[in-house]
Amino acid sequence: MAEQQHVSRIDHDLVAILKGAYRPAATRSDLAERTGIKIVRVQRLMAGKSGFTIEQLYAIFNAIRWKRLTA
Repeated sequence: MAEQQHVSRIDHDLVAILKGAYRPAATRSDLAERTGIKIVRVQRLMAGKSGFTIEQLYAIFNAIRWKRLTA
């Protein structure tokens, strides 16, 4: 049985923000294809069962064409 990984409150909040941003534009399998992150990892990230690395965040932001809000 896999060990339960601690997921921070920040990761949970990021999931909520990302879900709102990507749902209209992409499925989890689309995100996996666009980011190069394995589908299983995308599923765990978006379910809040795994924490994000900075590289994964940037890849997802780029995949959903996240616009930077500050200069």
